[in-house]
Amino acid sequence: MGEHYPYIKFLSDIIESGIWANLSPAAKTLYLVLLKFSDHTFKPVWPSNESLIRLTGLKTKKSINEGKKDLVRAGLLQFVPGTGHKNSMYYFCFNYPGSKIPPQGGIFGTLGGGAEDASGASQSTPERGYPGNPNNINITINNTQNQKPTGTKKDLSLDSLAADYGDPILNEAIEIAKAQGFDENLHYIRGICKNLSGQRQPNFEHRAKAPSSTPDNERSWRGFLIWCQGNLSKSSLDLLEKTRVEPDGNTLLILDPVPDSLRLIITKYFTDKIHPSILVIFSAKAEENRVHV
Repeated sequence: MGEHYPYIKFLSDIIESGIWANLSPAAKTLYLVLLKFSDHTFKPVWPSNESLIRLTGLKTKKSINEGKKDLVRAGLLQFVPGTGHKNSMYYFCFNYPGSKIPPQGGIFGTLGGGAEDASGASQSTPERGYPGNPNNINITINNTQNQKPTGTKKDLSLDSLAADYGDPILNEAIEIAKAQGFDENLHYIRGICKNLSGQRQPNFEHRAKAPSSTPDNERSWRGFLIWCQGNLSKSSLDLLEKTRVEPDGNTLLILDPVPDSLRLIITKYFTDKIHPSILVIFSAKAEENRVHV
């Protein structure tokens, strides 16, 4: 570069073109200070704002920014704004009207490559990955940072409600919602499911029913006999099948005498194995044996 465009000729060309006369005092001062950090090849520089304020004598960062914008408008400078960890990068260029110097100074292709080759890239001719408008870099970074994957939400559906609360509660909730005209509002149905679930005893309503029995059989003497087939001896089962009983709502009256061991089994079944439990009354003896749950 020194052989083709002596350093002073760059400044002379800027002055003779009339650009220098139209620059603001802040821009003139800032340009000369930026040149201090460069060399005869006009390589890019990255001084801190604190250094620029100290060396230019400008009082505020706002004055520095106004000087930058003035130099960019004049075609003398490009810059890439810094981040919290990096200073702004400044590139010298010569894109002003009447310039006798190539826009890139006619020098930057001979520096041996690397990032410094782009130091004179003009706003209209970006080089090697540096956009013509430096603001595009920030836009790209911001957009990338904002594109964070969002957590996938569980879809609300009848299937998901059935999995969360069980079919009995869901069916009851749907009936309640239907009566109020909200049977198509899944959020409303979910609210009913939550209320119903809180009212039920845990580990009971959600317990799966045995395929071989029905809710009616479970809460009946017939259901008890079915349960006995897999849990008691044949002699005990024969005795129980011959025993007379009299159901009355939530009460079961045992009319015939049964051994104490079978009484305990009958009581336990109608107390622990079904819900709601049933009051069992043994009336075969003078003293009634009542079990109330």
